Amino acid sequence: MTHVRVGVLGYGVIGKRVADAIRLQPDMQVVGVAGRGSSPSLAIARKLGYPVFISAPDPANATEPIDAAGAFVDLMA
Repeated sequence: MTHVRVGVLGYGVIGKRVADAIRLQPDMQVVGVAGRGSSPSLAIARKLGYPVFISAPDPANATEPIDAAGAFVDLMA
C-alpha cells in the first residue's frame, strides 16, 4: 500500500487536529510538523513522535526546540 506523506505547517488548534486525523488513516503518514522554533506546541508534537521542523530559514540561528529534525525546506524535500 502506498502512503500519502503529509507535512503539517503549524501545530496550533487546527494543525493538531489535522495531524491526529492523518495519523488515524491507514494510507497516510505524517512526515513532520513545522512551526516557529519558540512555539511550545512543537514540544508536544515532539513528545507524540512527530519529527519537528523549524519554519525559520536557518534553524541554527533560530530559537528552536531541542532535537529539531531540520528547517521547513528539509520537510518539503
